[in-house]
Amino acid sequence: MKERKIKVFYLSHKRICVLVVFIVIMLSACTKRGNLKEALRLSGENKSQLVGLLESYSTESDSVKLQAAKYVISNLPGHYSYDTTYLCEYRTIWEVREELINDKLEPDERDARLKESWESIKNKYPLGRYIFGKATEDITTINSGFLKRHIDQAYEAYVANPYFDSISTRDFIEHVIPYKTKNGEPFEEWREGFYKRHKRYVDSVYPSPIIPLFDSILHVYKEYKYNTVFKDFPMLKSSDFHLAQRGICEQRCRFNAKLFASLGFPVAVDYVPAWGNRDNSHAWNALLFGGNTYAFESFWDWHRWKYRRIYNNINIDEDWGKFRLPKVFRFKYHSIERGPLLDNRVELSNIPPFFRRAKYEDVSKEYFKCTDVNVALTGEIPENSYYVYLCVWGDNRWKPVQWGEIIHHEVMFKDMGRDIVYLPAIYKNGRIIPVANAFYLDENGKRSNFEYNAEQESVRLSRKSFCKPYFSKWEEGNICGVFRAGNDVSFRESKVVLRINKKLTLNNNIFNLKQPVFTRYIRYELPNKNDVLAELSFYSKDGDRREKLKGKPICSDIRDVEVMEKALDDDFLSFIHLGGLNSEHKKRGHYWVGIDFGKKVNIASIGICPRNDKNNVFAGLRYELYYWNNQWISLGIKKAECNFLEYDNVPQNALLLLKCIDEGRENRIFKYVEGCQKWL
Repeated sequence: MKERKIKVFYLSHKRICVLVVFIVIMLSACTKRGNLKEALRLSGENKSQLVGLLESYSTESDSVKLQAAKYVISNLPGHYSYDTTYLCEYRTIWEVREELINDKLEPDERDARLKESWESIKNKYPLGRYIFGKATEDITTINSGFLKRHIDQAYEAYVANPYFDSISTRDFIEHVIPYKTKNGEPFEEWREGFYKRHKRYVDSVYPSPIIPLFDSILHVYKEYKYNTVFKDFPMLKSSDFHLAQRGICEQRCRFNAKLFASLGFPVAVDYVPAWGNRDNSHAWNALLFGGNTYAFESFWDWHRWKYRRIYNNINIDEDWGKFRLPKVFRFKYHSIERGPLLDNRVELSNIPPFFRRAKYEDVSKEYFKCTDVNVALTGEIPENSYYVYLCVWGDNRWKPVQWGEIIHHEVMFKDMGRDIVYLPAIYKNGRIIPVANAFYLDENGKRSNFEYNAEQESVRLSRKSFCKPYFSKWEEGNICGVFRAGNDVSFRESKVVLRINKKLTLNNNIFNLKQPVFTRYIRYELPNKNDVLAELSFYSKDGDRREKLKGKPICSDIRDVEVMEKALDDDFLSFIHLGGLNSEHKKRGHYWVGIDFGKKVNIASIGICPRNDKNNVFAGLRYELYYWNNQWISLGIKKAECNFLEYDNVPQNALLLLKCIDEGRENRIFKYVEGCQKWL
């Protein structure tokens, strides 16, 4: 019988604490439905508790409870619980939060103080020592009374659910019965409280369709917002999310899964480990109902049910652009059937962090059309390598999203998402080692490799990452804006020196005036009530040189000068937030911001930068262009002299990457096609 000791890694603030949790996962016990005999053997002295549970259901006429008990026990191997003795020390942060709310601080200042307090608590009680430093195997400690209460309460909610006929027994057992949604959670009695609070919504909405019911319950928690301040808070109990009312997507997903499970609804936590065409990852919920998957945003959102539409690798969201998913995994109570984690030939350090877990399932086919990709390995294979990973580009690195076993120098990757660039690579001690060409899997599932091409071309580049559709509001938001020069601060005698009559680029747009303007005061009159202005600048001319003019900010209401002077702070990322203006100013409207130069000056040029993400090319910053040929190869560093860059020595049809080396972190791979950057 093969056994494996799994190391669970916890990353603390300044050091890595390695916690060795002796969880025995046997190949025979980690099949999808588990192995009941092996699980009972592993339970040791706790076996009588589990056998007693099975016996308690063996005489019942309804076999569903017995099926549920067998499923829970068979898949207990691999589950563990953290010690929550010191959880109370971390919960003092909720008292700090309440005090800051009562102080009526601005959200940014409140979050900054919260973060400072949270860091102080973690420094006093390091998470790696006080929470993640001790774990026990559920199979040797769980008792029959706890499991029986969970199974009985889940079953009672299930059969009392008026939507019962649309919920399969399998989905009930796999997504309603489990007593936890994540490894590390302690034994918690969470069902009864959730059920009592929300059962009335089910009764009042039925027989309406299921989505209005879910909306009515999700609306109860609409004030629970996304916030990263507590992203590493050990939210091991449901009550902590109630207290925080803030969290990241996965934390809210697990809260929702328990809430709806208490009512007898199977709600899964689905996850993309890395987007195929942008940075980051994401988790959301999925209702399994009537043989369909209804994906929804975990936090309250007016468009929360659009995920099935925008996560199909075809459509494009009108605000956020296209989302391309290489894989969708579903967190499960049971274990995967095979893979590198279950292969004793593979060292744990040679498995990417995401795939060091056993409790997940590939559900990509529920979301989009998939393609099986067979890759012939061309690079040198390191010794003792048995698996290759398909990687996507995101967060400035190649990120593994699927594994395939090496068989006769080839690897098959099952059910891959389309319209995505992939790189086949070996994972060794945190290093990504390419073993074949990067390739693009197009919308139809056709593959084209990126191979080095000696033929070169000239390119003109204006951005280092893609534009989201809603950026158009920023580009167009200053049309009809007016610059007005005056002889005094009241602008009673003034003249228009420039009108914005076209869409702006998302960087500093310089307008040379036909004739220099000799004035002490100048202002910009905003054309609408949207947050679209980032920066203004004014220049004199000395021969061929342009010199920036300085002065004192003035605005349409002196009480709001701190808000309005964001347009004059030499920061292209800050912008005027009109929501921060005083109520009288808002009611009056007619917003303007300008400069008192202290004396009359000659203005030859005016700069205006709309609100932006600073991913356009900005004059004065240095950039480096790379192409991919089994590694990123530099094509040189250039300092931008205007709002674009030109390179003459670029291999044709190459996979390219433009980085700003002075600031910023966002960038995106692209191809240069017919004079344009095609983002991938």
